[in-house]
Amino acid sequence: MLPLMRFSALLMASLFAVTLPASASPQNTIAPIARQVIPTVVTISVRGQVQEDIDPLLSNPTLREFFGLQIDPAPSKHGFRTSGSGVIIDAARGYIVTNHHVIENADDIVVTLAAGGTFHAKVVGTDSETDIAVIQITAHKLKAIELGDSMRLQVGDYVAAVGNPFGLGQTVTLGIVSALGRAGLGIDGYENFIQTDASLNPGN
Repeated sequence: MLPLMRFSALLMASLFAVTLPASASPQNTIAPIARQVIPTVVTISVRGQVQEDIDPLLSNPTLREFFGLQIDPAPSKHGFRTSGSGVIIDAARGYIVTNHHVIENADDIVVTLAAGGTFHAKVVGTDSETDIAVIQITAHKLKAIELGDSMRLQVGDYVAAVGNPFGLGQTVTLGIVSALGRAGLGIDGYENFIQTDASLNPGN
């Protein structure tokens, strides 16, 4: 199993946030940054099944008989499809970081590269508390993202978020580092969050 680093929960809400160098200016363009990052970001499609919760009243045989209910109280499952984003962190091994909730209860995970091509993926490791998961594909000529140093971040640094909101495909949004060292958010055992205001939507 691949050991999972404990990323900031707020930063990982925008899994693929990239800090722009101080010389970059949003009045000019972030196109060079986008061109560098987009090939490392993938679309993840998931199929699976989840168990439906049973109303406690339906599981009570006396009440079911009294009301003449013929509904089977046994748990049932229904299929689902969902999509999200991931980022390649190790090109040689095919490791991709995504959110735990994206691949939770997955029976089949398919990764689509920015350049095209789809690959079935397997789960390597997952941590529901930090909402982080690592999946793996077998593919050649992948491009991994270059990880930065969070200790060098400053409030006001520009941040670009790349992802797949609402399943529309690659989208880039721009924001700033709003705050550092956020704490007291009610998440036991996790502090020192990085806050950004880059626009994010489901699947981003």
